Amino acid sequence: GKEGAIPEHLLGQPTEVILQPGDVMYLPRGMPHKAAVPEDATVPSLHFTITVPSSDFGFGVLMAYQLQSMLTSTNLTAASDKFCRTACTRKAFEGDTSKLQEELEAATAELAKGVSLKSIQANFEGRMARQNESRHKEVEFLMEKDLPPFPRELSKVRLVPGVTIRSVQGVNVIVK
Repeated sequence: GKEGAIPEHLLGQPTEVILQPGDVMYLPRGMPHKAAVPEDATVPSLHFTITVPSSDFGFGVLMAYQLQSMLTSTNLTAASDKFCRTACTRKAFEGDTSKLQEELEAATAELAKGVSLKSIQANFEGRMARQNESRHKEVEFLMEKDLPPFPRELSKVRLVPGVTIRSVQGVNVIVK
């Protein structure tokens, strides 16, 4: 994983898949995987990942956006609004905190009432619409721009300093 090795007991039994030239494999977000070239391979292999940023659209993140939206709205009761806007200091946790706990529970209950599947869906739809509009504007901008020539057959494409891949009659050759 991103944070280090995933413990073996969480992985389960591996599934081995051998891809053929031209194959594409989709792995859902969070799916542990490892790419390897068979030892008996006679041609070089290239493995790369295209990431679709889906984490911004998980239920937890959408709930957080919904709560953030509620915290900045004027729809909270005066007591919950005051509690949520009060600065959190170390001193607040000293001594008798029972009143603070009651205020926290009241604000949490009020916020929880404002989070529903319908509100999450509305938040999701709004975020998707803004995301799509942003992408449309980017595409329009790029379509109006004069871009450099695109790679063609026999073009060299630099991957890292000193390494290129050259395509000759459908065969990919790594040149160092």
